[in-house]
Amino acid sequence: MKKLFSLILLSFIGLSYVNAQKHSVGISYDYICDGGAIRFAMLAGASSYHHIQGNKIGLVYSYQMSDHFSLNSGLQYQQNWMQTRNISSTGELQTWDFKVETINVPFLLHANILKYLFAEAGPLLNLQTNDVDAYGTDQQSGIGFSLAAGIQYHYNQFRVLIKPQSQIQSIIPFQKENYHSRIISNSISVALTYSF
Repeated sequence: MKKLFSLILLSFIGLSYVNAQKHSVGISYDYICDGGAIRFAMLAGASSYHHIQGNKIGLVYSYQMSDHFSLNSGLQYQQNWMQTRNISSTGELQTWDFKVETINVPFLLHANILKYLFAEAGPLLNLQTNDVDAYGTDQQSGIGFSLAAGIQYHYNQFRVLIKPQSQIQSIIPFQKENYHSRIISNSISVALTYSF
């Protein structure tokens, strides 16, 4: 709860310094429906990582640059529950459940396509907030990437967005390990924003 309060407080402090034109703020919720972890190099006999469940809540900020483009940012608190699977030397399947918590700061370019469609993509700053599990993935603090496309509906100053989204964390890790594992999450996101 302290993390959520700090996240909200920091967002509103930052938003108090912006000019009151072409801006919107809002909230978002993501249900992480699929995911796992990958390595960019093959590693024989390594554990595999499987998605169990996850979610993400966030505060959204958008700056409208033109009728077709805006820059989106904000703060997101993400939780991924995952499972490590490994075959022991005796051939027995071993499993271990673990959780990864991150604070994400996206820097996305949002492009409107026709009236109701949009696409967005850009880098993410990922900061892992919990301790790394000995049997879990490597430290996820680093620079990641997000890609999404969806539908949006405007009503007066309000806007509702629904999008499937894919993210990969720590493409460029701050603490690089040999054969670094990176979490991939696929989610359905719903956001409500208010323009002012």
